[in-house]
Amino acid sequence: MTDASFPFSRCFLIMDNKIQDEMATPEEIPLFFYPPSKNLERQLNAMSVCMTMTSISFNFTHVPLSVVELKEVKIAYKKIDQYTIVLTGLVTDSNKALLHQINLLWDCFQFYNGSFARIEKLSTDSRASLQKNVAQAATFLVPLIQEFHATAMKFSPMPYTKVAPSFKDTSTYFVLAWQLTSDSQ
Repeated sequence: MTDASFPFSRCFLIMDNKIQDEMATPEEIPLFFYPPSKNLERQLNAMSVCMTMTSISFNFTHVPLSVVELKEVKIAYKKIDQYTIVLTGLVTDSNKALLHQINLLWDCFQFYNGSFARIEKLSTDSRASLQKNVAQAATFLVPLIQEFHATAMKFSPMPYTKVAPSFKDTSTYFVLAWQLTSDSQ
């Protein structure tokens, strides 16, 4: 899959599922898109793909999507009221890790901002005001997103690892290993 056929591999976006206004300008459609360096056309393409996949899947299964795997990209979804937050990763990323990351992003969003309903109340009646407030709210998440992308799946977690019986104080070895890996970065 070329970069032109699917416009992103490491992005975070917030979509409004109820934007149905055919008169809306392209600038009015995205609520938040990270990284901001992507041009508007590519942002709209990405949002269109995500919205289409969620609506088709829900129409057939009546279950919201959680993770979709394409040839080179995985897309994690979390639906909140009329909004959907989307986090993309590489196909090598585990589904569980992507779902954990998107849930962590939502938890942080709620911690900093409350709900989308609160942001809607703070917005005036214009779409531009809603976009501005959602973008300001999501800006707090950018360092966390950058950390996900910088350290994405360097370690594949194992569900259970038996510790050798000779290691009686495993926590000491864990702390030493953690300090060693932290110092090497």
